[in-house]
Amino acid sequence: MSPLAVLVGLGLASAAEPQLDLGGNLKLFHLSTYPFDNDLFAAEVADGSAFLLDYPLDEDTVRASASSAGLLTSRLTADLDLGRLQLSLHPQLTVQPGALDGGGLSVAQTGVGIPEAVDLSWEVVDEDGVVVQVRADRISARLDAGPARFTAGRQAITFGHGLFFTPLDLVNPFFPTAVDQEYKPGVDALRADVFFGMGGQVTVASAYRGGWSTDGLVHAVHAQQTVGVWDLGVFGALVQGDAVGGLTAAGSAGPVSLHADATITAPGAVLPDGSSEDPFVRAVVGAQGSVTATTQVAGEVYVQSLGATDPSDYLERATGPRYARGELWLLGRTYVGLSVSQELAPMVSASVFTLANVEDPSALVGPGLAWNVADNVSANLGAYVGWGERPTEYQVEDHPDGGAALAALARASRDPVRSELGLVPTTVFASLQAWY
Repeated sequence: MSPLAVLVGLGLASAAEPQLDLGGNLKLFHLSTYPFDNDLFAAEVADGSAFLLDYPLDEDTVRASASSAGLLTSRLTADLDLGRLQLSLHPQLTVQPGALDGGGLSVAQTGVGIPEAVDLSWEVVDEDGVVVQVRADRISARLDAGPARFTAGRQAITFGHGLFFTPLDLVNPFFPTAVDQEYKPGVDALRADVFFGMGGQVTVASAYRGGWSTDGLVHAVHAQQTVGVWDLGVFGALVQGDAVGGLTAAGSAGPVSLHADATITAPGAVLPDGSSEDPFVRAVVGAQGSVTATTQVAGEVYVQSLGATDPSDYLERATGPRYARGELWLLGRTYVGLSVSQELAPMVSASVFTLANVEDPSALVGPGLAWNVADNVSANLGAYVGWGERPTEYQVEDHPDGGAALAALARASRDPVRSELGLVPTTVFASLQAWY
């Protein structure tokens, strides 16, 4: 019998008067990307490979051009409260009428592609550039038993306090470059929480990340205790073969909220030459607060010791397994993040988000405008703009002769990347969201 069925059975044995909470949302997104004029990278997109020398050297084939696409997501939320037992079912519909290419950015993390212990995703349509998918994004049972709480099924799990950089968010990673930050996709997991004293909590979780062996599972334990105005915690995990230990803290100094997370990872994989990777550290420290009654500011500093120190190593770093599974997404070592939000009118606010690699240097700048159209409807307009040295220039029309073109392309492809966030094209997005 599955853990989900066991919790349901125990809860039904002492069920109270049922209370059903129904809701949901409908979200429409539009994304337009404007790539910089460089045939070296345009050819990579056209060919689907990385800097090969055998793609057609035809200007019409490789010339980059602006692209745009839409996305619709709709989610129904059904939560049944039976007293000690709570059941949740959140089916999600995704309609994507075209390829979304934001140069590493995403409109919404819909959960499509997350490994599933039980396949609960269906592709209704996948043809002519249109994809229609249905996914059970939440399906879980939660049982409250005195000071303990047990949850089994597809659920969202988050550890740590990082805003832009999240070294403890290893069970179910979530990236700040997603336009829609409201809803975190679920992961198939078992979770137990035990509460004690004043602000004490221990959480143990195991999640499916692609297999039932050590390399396909994530196990984590997090213990937290409130001391005065501070929440202090320790963290430990086995992440698909890696052993991770960490510390976390969150509190305040007057009107300013402070937080810090840090982990050290002992890699478990053996390299092709028989050696092992060196342990690496990831750490973030940050603060947030109100400058005025209508102005909010948040900032963080982040380091990851396994990052590349030379831009020429970025592409090789990006092919690593931790990037492929979504655990890491930045390629350098030292970063700062800053966001400022300003209320312009009672229903309108403007914001700007900046994430910078301080060693390149390069940055990603994201201005935004939000309008609360009604109590349950909002509209958003924004952009992401990459700033930094662009890749090595290469243009097809400069080399009409095939041999000269190949030679020039070979020279350019030896050192194509000059900054991390300078790779990111300009992306503009708009969204309309309604809740019911």
